[in-house]
Parts: sequence; structure tokens; C-alpha cells
Amino acid sequence: MNIKELIEAIENSDMEQEAKAEIAEILQDYEYFIEVKANVQRLLGITT
Repeated sequence: MNIKELIEAIENSDMEQEAKAEIAEILQDYEYFIEVKANVQRLLGITT
């Protein structure tokens, strides 16, 4: 399950709206971090 699927599952759950918003924000920050990390590694020529 990827980050976008997790966000959708949370949005469709019965959790309180505030909790859903917080979790979705954390997951979006994490997704952004993963993208930045991949870009930095690509720029530095690092392969994983």
C-alpha cells in the first residue's frame, strides 16, 4: 500500500476529522521527504 492509498483509507475511515487531517499531513510530509531524498541521491549519484 502506498502513501496515497493510506491517505485515502484514512479519509474514508470513521476517525475524527482532526485526527484524519493530522495523519494525512504527516503522511504527505513523509512522501515529500522520500521524494527529496531520492532527488538528492540522484544528484549525488548515489544508488540504493
